[in-house]
Amino acid sequence: MEIAILAWGSLIWRPTHCGETLALQVPGQWEQDGPSLPVEFARISRDGSLTLVVVPGYPHQVRTLWSVSSHKELDPAIRNLATREGITENLSSIHGVRRDGSRIGSVDDRIASTALGWLLERPTLDAVIWTGLGTQPGRWRDRGYTEGFTPDNAVSYLRSLQDEETHPAHEYMRRTPAQITSPIRQRATAEGFS
Repeated sequence: MEIAILAWGSLIWRPTHCGETLALQVPGQWEQDGPSLPVEFARISRDGSLTLVVVPGYPHQVRTLWSVSSHKELDPAIRNLATREGITENLSSIHGVRRDGSRIGSVDDRIASTALGWLLERPTLDAVIWTGLGTQPGRWRDRGYTEGFTPDNAVSYLRSLQDEETHPAHEYMRRTPAQITSPIRQRATAEGFS
């Protein structure tokens, strides 16, 4: 079984994290023609970074990256990705689709359809998985953004960070692949953040 892993953020430049290394057939090699998905800097992570997540219904799409897992079975590939992401307590945060159209996790219909269409164009692949963490509305509210994630709130949050040059959010945005040209990244770049 060949399982593709989609990425757009730290998986690409930091495959080892939380004590787990993402197991890829060719470590460090990421193809740049993944499916176009509504990915945006919309989640405040534990370290305060503004990280990329899939935002169903978001109007802007970006071309994701992908690589092939060295695991030949779906369950170990899912566990490996979840452990690398530090989400072993909730494997349902790993999303995906199989070639037969069945879903892994609670994938939004539009995202599943896009991912399946991309998968069916690659006859050597049997499934595709990705990290399905959401925007974490509670973390936005904890910082005073009662509406949760909005593009304006994201830019305001970036402006509010102390020590921009050393803050993890700055490094995360700077290291994100150039093809991830989301509206928030464009605004942050125009304001000199990234």
